[in-house]
Amino acid sequence: MVQSMASGGTLHVRFTWIFKFRNKHVLFWLTLILFSTLSFPLFSQFAGGSGTEQDPWKIATAKHLNNVRNYLDEEHSDKHFIQIADIDLDVAPYNTGEGWEPIGSDTSISTRFYGTYDGDEHVVTGLYINRPESDYQGLFGYAQGTIKNLGVKNINITSHWYIGGLVGVNIYGSIYNCYSTGSVTGGEGSGGLVGMNYSGSITNCYGTGSVTGDDYVGCLVGGNTGSITNCYGTGSVTGIDYVGGLVGGNVGSIISCYGNGSVTGDDYVGGLVGDNDDGSIISCYSTGSVTGNEGVGGLVGVNTGSIKNSYSTGSVTGDEFVGGLVGWNDEGSIINCYSTGSVTGDDYVGGLVGDNDDGSINSCYWDINRSGQEHSDDGEGRNTEEMVYPHSEDTYLDWDWQIWTPDLTHEINDGYPYLRRPD
Repeated sequence: MVQSMASGGTLHVRFTWIFKFRNKHVLFWLTLILFSTLSFPLFSQFAGGSGTEQDPWKIATAKHLNNVRNYLDEEHSDKHFIQIADIDLDVAPYNTGEGWEPIGSDTSISTRFYGTYDGDEHVVTGLYINRPESDYQGLFGYAQGTIKNLGVKNINITSHWYIGGLVGVNIYGSIYNCYSTGSVTGGEGSGGLVGMNYSGSITNCYGTGSVTGDDYVGCLVGGNTGSITNCYGTGSVTGIDYVGGLVGGNVGSIISCYGNGSVTGDDYVGGLVGDNDDGSIISCYSTGSVTGNEGVGGLVGVNTGSIKNSYSTGSVTGDEFVGGLVGWNDEGSIINCYSTGSVTGDDYVGGLVGDNDDGSINSCYWDINRSGQEHSDDGEGRNTEEMVYPHSEDTYLDWDWQIWTPDLTHEINDGYPYLRRPD
């Protein structure tokens, strides 16, 4: 009897234990399934990663890229993304109707992109946007974070104000090692890479596409109040006012940059910058042809800021205030610069500067023979043999030859001095 009761008790305990174990086992799997169901949408947004600097979210497809917009606002400034493959946006629904919807907008500060996007040397191709009446258009519409190591190729954007192949408006943000190719067509503030760079930094970037707009049009940036360093633009630029081969209007700094595409506009037109409005241009050059009406220059159309250690070699054609380097120098300063391109105009035309209005010009020269101009409102004219290596002793006085390099063989810059590129 005792044995029977003991056996029954043992079985009872055993069954109770098995029942509890199975319940716990079932509960575990139910919990796991429920967790997976709830968390699956989060994980499926990207190809992996957790969004930290050490483990960024991985972007491999157009859908992944589109999901970046789910992390706007300053609260997501610590979020990191890395592109792990080339992405083609020339697929539905991104290539139909109005096309791609930019990541980030100007609706409020909470709708800007604050995170860090690393292209990891990959490209986004086929970006298409068709919103003629909309502003702040680009792959990113309004960005205040960091975008780096990314190319946008074969872009086709038609919009209104503040349009760029990569970013419509870069406000306080950082962009470096990026480039764009294709076409951008808009209104005010059109740039091949960035529409408006507002107190942000753009470094080691370039644009090679065609850009068309009204005011503030540039192959790289439409308008700049920040810093642009080691950048270039090679595409054609067409606009009305404030049109430049690199930047349309500059209030910030441009250092070690160049433009070599053709530039066409009405007023304030330059091979590098249309209007340098109290901004600074240092160690830059331009080689493309420039055509306009008033305030037309091989490097800068109108200058009220400072230009130093820079040159231009492209042809310049305009009506009034036309110069090989600067069309109209309005109380600005120009130091250690030269120009060599042909200059053609009607009134206020000069080999170096068309009109120098209370500005300062020091140790600057223009080539009389190549420009076809014996007159300039300031600067010093020299014959070609006096400007090319070995130049005459009264040319390039007090220039810093750690910044400049003589063209000993006449094979790099036709014998004229050229700028040493930064390391």
